[in-house]
Amino acid sequence: MKWEVIRAGWEAWRRHPVTAVPFVLQGLSVIAVLLLIFLGVVYAIMPELPGVILSGKISKKPEEIIGEVFSRIAENIELISLLFILWLMLVTAVTTLFKAWWIKLCDNALECVANLQLAFQHAKSRFFPLFVYELIFAIITAVAFYPIINLAVEIFENLETISKETEMIVYYGISFLLWTVLLAILVATLSFLFTFVPYAIVIDGERTISGIKKGIKVLRRNIADTVIMWLLVGLANMAVQIPYYVLKPLGVWGTITGSIVAVIIGWVVAMPITTCWWVELYKWKSKTI
Repeated sequence: MKWEVIRAGWEAWRRHPVTAVPFVLQGLSVIAVLLLIFLGVVYAIMPELPGVILSGKISKKPEEIIGEVFSRIAENIELISLLFILWLMLVTAVTTLFKAWWIKLCDNALECVANLQLAFQHAKSRFFPLFVYELIFAIITAVAFYPIINLAVEIFENLETISKETEMIVYYGISFLLWTVLLAILVATLSFLFTFVPYAIVIDGERTISGIKKGIKVLRRNIADTVIMWLLVGLANMAVQIPYYVLKPLGVWGTITGSIVAVIIGWVVAMPITTCWWVELYKWKSKTI
C-alpha cells in the first residue's frame, strides 16, 4: 500500500481541522438519543427509580431494588424490545446523515477544499441510499443479537434459581460468552466485507445495491491493502485510549477524565484522519475498476 495515502490523510486533516465537526456533532447526537431512550425505558418500567436513587434508598437495600429492576425488565421485555427498535432506527438515521457528511467533507479536504455547507448538501442527497444500506447492516446485526437477548431474558426470569446453582451459572456464563464471541466475529466480518460500500455510495453516487456491489468489488481486488489499513486504523484507535490508561490509576475521577479526553481525541483527531485514509484508499483503488 502506498504510504502517500497515510500522508495525504494527515495533511488533509492538518489543513482542514473543520473535518472534525461532523464527528463531534454525531457523537453528541447519538448520546442525546441514547439518553432519551434510556429515560423512556426507566419511565415506562419503573418511574419511581429516579426518586429511589436520589433519596439514597438504593444504598440501604441495593439487592432488593436491583432485583425489582430485573423483575420489571422481564415483565416489560416486549416494550423494551420496541424501544430498542426505535433507538436502532433513530441512531441509524442520525449516523447515516453524519457519515455521508464526514465522508464527503474528508473527500473535499483531500482536494484542498473543505466547506461544511456544501458537503452537508451533498450528504442530504446521498442520505436515502446510504440509509438503506446502514439499515440492512443494522437489521442483520440486530437479528444476530436475538440469541443473546433471548438468553438474557431467560437469565432475568430465572435469576433467583440460577444464582443458587453453580452448574447453571457456569452454563449460562459460557453460553453468553460464546454467543458474544460469535456476534463479534459476524460484525467484524460484515464490517470488513462492506468496508468500501459507504464510500461508493457517497463519493461515486452509487445506489444501495450498486454501491454494495462496487464496494465488494474494490475489496476483492485489494484485500491485502484493506487488511493493512484496518490494522493501522486499529492502532490509531488504540493510541487514542492512552489518556484513559494514564489517568485510570488516579481513581474514579481519573477514569472519567481519561475517558472524556480519549473520546474528544477520537472525535477531533483520530476519526477525521482515519476517514481521510479510507477515502483516499478508496479513490486510489476504485480507479483500477
